[in-house]
Amino acid sequence: MSQRLAIIDNPRSFRGGYPIQRVRPILETAGWEVQVLERLPGESVKALVDGAVAGGARLIVSAGGDGTLRDVASAAAGIGIPIGILPGGSTNVFARELGIPVEPEAAAEALLTGLDRAIDLGRLSLPDGRWAHFLIAAGLGLDGAILAATRSDLKRRIGPGAIALAAAAVAPRWRAAQVTVLADGAEQWSGSAWQLIAGNTRLYANLVLPNPEAQLDDGVLDLCVLPAMHPTRLVRLGMSVALTRVPPAEGALWFRARQFEIEWEGGPPPVELDGTPVGNVDASTIRLAADPGVLLARLPAGDAGGLLTQPAA
Repeated sequence: MSQRLAIIDNPRSFRGGYPIQRVRPILETAGWEVQVLERLPGESVKALVDGAVAGGARLIVSAGGDGTLRDVASAAAGIGIPIGILPGGSTNVFARELGIPVEPEAAAEALLTGLDRAIDLGRLSLPDGRWAHFLIAAGLGLDGAILAATRSDLKRRIGPGAIALAAAAVAPRWRAAQVTVLADGAEQWSGSAWQLIAGNTRLYANLVLPNPEAQLDDGVLDLCVLPAMHPTRLVRLGMSVALTRVPPAEGALWFRARQFEIEWEGGPPPVELDGTPVGNVDASTIRLAADPGVLLARLPAGDAGGLLTQPAA
């Protein structure tokens, strides 16, 4: 007897709709009944996921980039139905870190051979009660400003190059802010900082590992703080990161906690979640916490490159 699998596709993503026709035969041959749900502008991903589950879907698959995956993961948190990944975005940070193939046929095969594991999600909360999940990382500071300045139409045409152009325009004008970091209720650090990156995973922008010890199922978040520094030290930091992919100890601070409270002086910080800028934050105090084990995800067998505390049996 076949089981139903629902693929949530984002036809308006940078690369357009996912090539479903390349994966459907593989999935159907393995006994899955494939349902394709297109995410249209203004449509709730939560409604799509709930409707698919009500219709009998036993696996929800995100077909697209990290933004689509974040929305699907947030909608599927706590429902007990696993999510899978068909990477189709411009960067696919989460899939690449886990070793999920980008090539559609191989990604479909990985769905069939993967194992379902309970993993954490990060949660960003504001004082007025608004909140949002993230799967990979939450960035406060310079990266949020760069992504907010990135033109969506240009990104559709030239991909990551649009982010580089925004960075060239924003970074020279960026100024550090006074930041206070509380971890599980206790003050840990206060000073001038350019950037904070709270990681549920390790890889960032497919380039660096700002939180090299992060794991998906440890019930905590890792926080990397990049303090303001003299330009000469910044050059050395950049050279070190280019060689090792990890910020050196003299150029970064790391903390680990179930919950962080970030106090950002001088107005609300620019914020991004999994590479998507978050508008209208309008708060100078932001809470970042781990929601342990709330998402069931179909991942490659083993320890997923060290991202899981216990390898799959």
